[in-house]
Amino acid sequence: MPEYAATLGALTIRDGTRADRDAVADLFERAEPEIPLTRAAFGDMWEWLHWGNPVRPSDVLVGADADGTLDGHVAMLPVMFRAGGEPLLAGWPCELMVDEHQRKSLLYPA
Repeated sequence: MPEYAATLGALTIRDGTRADRDAVADLFERAEPEIPLTRAAFGDMWEWLHWGNPVRPSDVLVGADADGTLDGHVAMLPVMFRAGGEPLLAGWPCELMVDEHQRKSLLYPA
């Protein structure tokens, strides 16, 4: 996975890592309060989905504010398909999460 980092206003957009698990779970609790999934269950699911994938690890991007708190997350989950009998690696975008205070900004304009 290529290393990526950029700054957008006060946010630093960077590659997510396995070490971000707890911070992503915190973001999930803030961004998706209506989903009845515990922080621990979300963390387990995130770990399995993005780092335990048998194809390869996902490409994960996170947005962190100046104090390191994650305010955004998106992942591209690798999946295998067949096209014309040939294997094809594709990506499935998933888990777009943006903290409410960042919505209606450049990160999440609508």
